[in-house]
Amino acid sequence: MTASTSSPPPRVVFITGGASGIGAQCARLFASEGYHVVIADINAALGEALAKEINGAGSTQAVFASCNVTSLQSLEEAVALGVSSFGRLDVAINCAGITGGKLQRIVDLPESEFDKVHSIDTRGMFLSLKAELKVMLTQSPTSSSPRASRGIIINVASRAGLEGVPTFGAYCTAKHGSVGLTKVAALEHAEDRIRINAIAPGLIRTPGHTSDPTHRDLDARLAAAVPMKRWADPEECADAILFLASDASSFMTGAVLEVDGGMAAKSR
Repeated sequence: MTASTSSPPPRVVFITGGASGIGAQCARLFASEGYHVVIADINAALGEALAKEINGAGSTQAVFASCNVTSLQSLEEAVALGVSSFGRLDVAINCAGITGGKLQRIVDLPESEFDKVHSIDTRGMFLSLKAELKVMLTQSPTSSSPRASRGIIINVASRAGLEGVPTFGAYCTAKHGSVGLTKVAALEHAEDRIRINAIAPGLIRTPGHTSDPTHRDLDARLAAAVPMKRWADPEECADAILFLASDASSFMTGAVLEVDGGMAAKSR
């Protein structure tokens, strides 16, 4: 008599900023790879529509969680909804962020604009890590293998978090902060078998970059500075994030993976 075997349950991914841009592409890609998906976003209309799209496309499931990353309570409630829906939290992708408003030098940058960007891009990531780590620390590794983790976190930083970018003072310093948070959290939880890495995208065609037709000339000039001479699609960032969430990156933590068409090689 042959012993019956059962396949492991689907893994669960939690995505802040998951309703649009890179976050939405991550939601679609991870769902196609067999993950249950928690779409955490402040935009309920887009988030609920994406969850409906995923639920109608395959065997995995998605839920929308209303979430404001500037509030720890909101994040904890969103994480709790994911855990109550699917049982655990295997992967968290911290994608929520804004670039800010008018490009201007630091001397001209309003304090309110600086604080707004940092409240989402840096403080929001800090609070996201707190909510996610609290759950992951209670979980057992997915297997007895030394490569198995209790949880994996990928933070979406930016090329602007690795260098100085004039007139991007708020965004640039906020993304430097997200890189610092990634490295500190990775070291603090390496022995806990929780892996924490970041990606640093370059020019990505997200809605914020492509919605204004007046940006076309600027877009072309920016692309000309990239060794690959083009902007990336959000799917290309999602592919890199999937790699960092996979067993193929099992010995990586505290790393910043640059997805920038060769800009890193050009600047060093």
